[in-house]
Amino acid sequence: MKKLHFYSVVMSTLLLSLTSCLKQEGGNFQSFVYEPVVIVAGDAEPLASSVVPGLSRFLIPGLAGRVSAGDCLLLSFKIDFDNQPNSSYYTATEIKSVALPPPILAEKADTSVVEGYGEPVVAAAVLASNYGAKALIGDLLFFVMEQKANKTYSYRMVYRPAPANLSPEYTPVISLYISAKLEADAPANTIDDNTYARVFDLSGLRTYLSGDLGLSNTQQSVKIYCRVEDNSEGEAVFQEFGSIDIRLAD
Repeated sequence: MKKLHFYSVVMSTLLLSLTSCLKQEGGNFQSFVYEPVVIVAGDAEPLASSVVPGLSRFLIPGLAGRVSAGDCLLLSFKIDFDNQPNSSYYTATEIKSVALPPPILAEKADTSVVEGYGEPVVAAAVLASNYGAKALIGDLLFFVMEQKANKTYSYRMVYRPAPANLSPEYTPVISLYISAKLEADAPANTIDDNTYARVFDLSGLRTYLSGDLGLSNTQQSVKIYCRVEDNSEGEAVFQEFGSIDIRLAD
């Protein structure tokens, strides 16, 4: 079978389109396909957060007892704006969900290379919402990677600290580095045979930027690299697969 380009597969068949408007259903409906969401409260009617304007908080009934606060999902659902039982939040209907593994904490390290994590990543991208915004919900970054089909992988994300002797007026460039490790030959994919979705927790990076570096009240652009191969000298090779902007409060 002819292999389709990773970016096109993820963005057209999984998410419909990065840049398209939300699908209109003929009435006052909007449909969402595999929208990245985070559960912020898991009571009788779980409350979720997304990066979609107007849906930063919405109810997802039917998942009570199946999700907890902090869980990350890819959620397919509809919002009927003309029939809302609660004036405080929008309520979703026709819900289908894919549970993602727990978030992986980004770690500060002296090197971008993580020992034992040398499985190449073929392609990758920051996951986007149906609305088109990059899926960074609070400190949680949704990310997809293409690798060998039907395997189990573990992942590490690291960032390197800025040099200690920087002048006060210099703004350091901070990047994130993702490495993969093959854990088993059993399938543990979350999207399709060779596409793996993971969530990375950037809370430590945010604390480092605002606390250690004093970069409050700014927006920092952070590039994301994945380990793709080793060169002829056995050194790890990283390739850039996207970037995000992190807003730092006072």
